[in-house]
Amino acid sequence: MSSVKRSLDLIEIIATAAHPPTHADLTRALSIPKSTLSLLLKTLRSSGHVALIDGRYYPGLQLMSLSHRIAHKGNALMSIKPALDRLSRDAGETVLLGVRIREQFMYIEQSPGPSPIRYAVDIGEVRPLTSTAIGRVFLAYEHAAPARSSVAPTAASVAAPGSAAGTANAKLAATLAKIRHDGYALNEGEYLPDVHAIATPIFGASGEPIAVIAVLGPFNRMADMQQRIWPMLRQTAAQIQADIAGY
Repeated sequence: MSSVKRSLDLIEIIATAAHPPTHADLTRALSIPKSTLSLLLKTLRSSGHVALIDGRYYPGLQLMSLSHRIAHKGNALMSIKPALDRLSRDAGETVLLGVRIREQFMYIEQSPGPSPIRYAVDIGEVRPLTSTAIGRVFLAYEHAAPARSSVAPTAASVAAPGSAAGTANAKLAATLAKIRHDGYALNEGEYLPDVHAIATPIFGASGEPIAVIAVLGPFNRMADMQQRIWPMLRQTAAQIQADIAGY
């Protein structure tokens, strides 16, 4: 089990416990070594997601702030499930909705495709930004500034021109620029070899994406995603954006 999954399980236990758990309670609940649990708790405490008070663990300020922001968005975003279901039915593939959580994103809703062979996720799963269609959309519109990205090299770590890192940075910058031009991002098996995806943003009042909607499916059924699926995806995103404008 990955450290990310363990951390999420840990946060869920602490956030939903009837009584704030102790270290021993958490060790029993997760069935992991005490040393591993201590390291996870140290990381979550330092980030503000967990607080230790009198030997018991509570949701931290950062977690409560995040919950508030998600709940605020949820008034709008969670009401769009019918639109996702329609798109899934019309496209014949799974539709996913993701929100950004720092340097990754989380799936918060899905409408599974009608085919027995389809892509599916667990709500709450997280994915990286640079290697996924949804993640690249978030990066492309980050801070509503076309040239700015949190994954761009800093002044202290600028890669030499022609180096592998420099080439990768230039390629990502070109990809993000194309996303802003086209209005959508593609993933053609870069994250999972047999899965293709197309994603587009849902903008908030600030001009940044508050969520990204994507259609994903087996590569053999997604070969025409730009011609067949993009018009449907674009129309759905525009309708959702209009529906939530009042929130």
